[in-house]
Amino acid sequence: MTRRKSVSPFRTWAELTRISNAPTVLTNVLVGVSVVSYWRTDLPQWGGDGVLCDLTGHQWIITALLVLSLLLIYSAGMVLNDWADREYDRSHARRRPIPSGRVGPQTALLGAIVLLLAGAGPMLLFGPAALLATAALIALVIAYDLLHRSHPWTAMLMGACRALVYATAAVAVSAVEPRAWWPAIIALLYTSVLTLIARTERGGGRRSPFLWTAWFLPLLIAVGLFFRSPSAHMPWTVIVGCVMGAWLLRSALIASGRRRHVGRAVLGWLSGFCLIDAFFLALLDQPCLSVLALGAWLVTAISHTRISGT
Repeated sequence: MTRRKSVSPFRTWAELTRISNAPTVLTNVLVGVSVVSYWRTDLPQWGGDGVLCDLTGHQWIITALLVLSLLLIYSAGMVLNDWADREYDRSHARRRPIPSGRVGPQTALLGAIVLLLAGAGPMLLFGPAALLATAALIALVIAYDLLHRSHPWTAMLMGACRALVYATAAVAVSAVEPRAWWPAIIALLYTSVLTLIARTERGGGRRSPFLWTAWFLPLLIAVGLFFRSPSAHMPWTVIVGCVMGAWLLRSALIASGRRRHVGRAVLGWLSGFCLIDAFFLALLDQPCLSVLALGAWLVTAISHTRISGT
């Protein structure tokens, strides 16, 4: 008789919250606060002249609070996603925490609610605009988790959720600046495509009709070149852009090659968020923050080998 291998509560909740994706939220926030200071010259520059160490103590605290708040909301969305999928997972993913019995459905739902409230709390410090953006983000997270199995168009909801991470960070540090929305719009489109392709992860070998779009993702991100800072270090920007493009194309090859593996490709695209943000930060003349985003990419990619991000 084989004994069932026990799994620690920490690992169980790490799987539920997709903790391996946490660095992507960090880099999203860094882009959100950086893009606003670029377009609003009346504001103190975040990491002035592209130097990370120029961040004041006050700016560090604001950035840390934003990362914490948005990471808690992201984690809540992942837990709620598993709760909503619990019946589907009993047939298709029995090793997930809820169908395997490691976490009860009620406990998972309670955990998601607590995480949502904890994430919304710090946003009370950032004013009405940030609170409204947070409320919109939470509403979209809940809508996606409850509807995504029924309607294909909900991939756009997931895209909007990721876009609002950038936007919420931006409005938390400044009034809305229309020219600062380009990273959020690109993230919306990128995430929507990624989500549509990810629907084949458990599709029994069916090829997604959207898989061909993966080859054009680097071109989508390259749209950011039209918004680059005149003082951006182009050699560094080109290097980061090439790394990003190569990584995204590698994932496309994994997804569509002869030995295709959509699950691995999706993990590559997820960790690729950090590379995209590194590219955006380079465009915004934030080379040190760009290096930090590259480090976040490595952490995410390595973490995916231990705890899946899907």
